[in-house]
Formats: sequence, structure tokens, C-alpha cells
Amino acid sequence: LLHTDAGGVQAAIDRVLQEFGDQLASIHTTLLDLRANFAVATAQGPEAYAGQITLDHPDEEPAAAATDAQLAVTQFCEALQAAPVT
Repeated sequence: LLHTDAGGVQAAIDRVLQEFGDQLASIHTTLLDLRANFAVATAQGPEAYAGQITLDHPDEEPAAAATDAQLAVTQFCEALQAAPVT
């Protein structure tokens, strides 16, 4: 979500809505699970992201990377969960 060729979180949201907008109801539970795994910066998702990004980019601050990941996934999930079901 943060490092995509498409341009970040909003671009990912737009693409998912474009491609799968009529199927969002079928992935509701998946979005809940994803959001739970990124609920706080110290959850397993952000911690895993921070671990990998700091391996690839040692100049990155782990806590900032974890927070960035947590915020990105939260924004992504909230937008998809709020999208009207078609």
C-alpha cells in the first residue's frame, strides 16, 4: 500500500473499487482480519512490515515504518468497508 507503482494507499483503494467493487461484501471478514492485524503500530502486521523495510532500507526508523503501515492499512480498510455495495 505504501510502495506501489500505482501511487500509494488511495490509488490502491481506487483500483480495488474499480476491479472488485461489486464483490466487497464477500471479503468483509478478510478486511476485518487485516485491520485487526494492523490495529496498532505494535501489532504483528506493522511489526513485520517494519522488520522487512528496515532490512531493505536500514536508514528507515522502525517505529515510524510500523506506524506508517498501521495508518495505511487502516485507511485502506476503512475506505473499502465504507464503500457502497453495488
